Amino acid sequence: LTLRSTSCFGKRGPIYLVACAVNQSSYDDAGQWKTSDTPQFQLGQEVMPPPFNDRCVAVAGRCGFACQEPPEGYVDLPHCLPNGHINMSKLVDEIPFVENRKTPVYIFVIVLLFGFAVKVLMMCPGIFTPYTRCMSYTPEMTKQFKYILVVGVTGGGDEGKGTMIRNTIGMLASLPPNCQCRYVVCNNEEGHRQEMLRCWEILTDIVYAFPNEGTLRMFMSAWCEDTITMYLRQLGGSVKELDAKIRVRLSGLQTLNRLNPQSGKQEGLKEGLPKLEQALGQQSTTAMQAQLPGMKPEHWTKLREEVEKLDKFLQGK
Repeated sequence: LTLRSTSCFGKRGPIYLVACAVNQSSYDDAGQWKTSDTPQFQLGQEVMPPPFNDRCVAVAGRCGFACQEPPEGYVDLPHCLPNGHINMSKLVDEIPFVENRKTPVYIFVIVLLFGFAVKVLMMCPGIFTPYTRCMSYTPEMTKQFKYILVVGVTGGGDEGKGTMIRNTIGMLASLPPNCQCRYVVCNNEEGHRQEMLRCWEILTDIVYAFPNEGTLRMFMSAWCEDTITMYLRQLGGSVKELDAKIRVRLSGLQTLNRLNPQSGKQEGLKEGLPKLEQALGQQSTTAMQAQLPGMKPEHWTKLREEVEKLDKFLQGK
């Protein structure tokens, strides 16, 4: 290597030149460069000091005077060998390995193990302790309760009377068969709106139209099936006028016409159950009618009056 040339790299005078070969990942690592807005090396940019073997896969260095002869009284450059090479011990050094075997790490691990041991002592005995549980519902399960309270909440925003009706239908349909404790349905109307109170009164009248708990539960279960797929965008407070099909299902008219054997508008299943209903264990219209023996003509008449009242209320009449 000769440092004499027709052009100079850098300033005239003493110079140290280090060649460092790096792989792509090291080249793209911004931490290798002292100050840089981009990870790639820029002309004239300062780099991190030696040792260079922490980033270079190969390194070599030359030293001398650039673009001039050594001046009189020249003294050897520091770390520069007589053959013009930079002392390799100044370019590379032993790189210490970074370890996490430190006292704070040990303390952290011990705390984690201690916490795990406490959790094991608390939880594991319960895993191996047998306990009895029922695989299916029986009415005797409700004996131990004084009451069962189901609460629905309607606030401001987009929750209106349609939302309240749908939620209340679901809560009434959850009545356990032959429940042996009080079953209380409560609606928490946070907006204190008058129309919601009127809606609640109409729903209460519908409940009182049934002669017993069994007929109420069966009708509400069928009504719930008709309304369970309704979304807020179909019946929320922002809906100015309900779609006719949605209103008939929400008011209970569709359920009433399907279950009332005297309505002349039975819309039940014609020949058996679809495969999906069989898989879900749902009952056919005929089977549900058979479980409503307590509904006499006057009961159906009263129920129709209240359901039609709810339908008119939904129409804003």
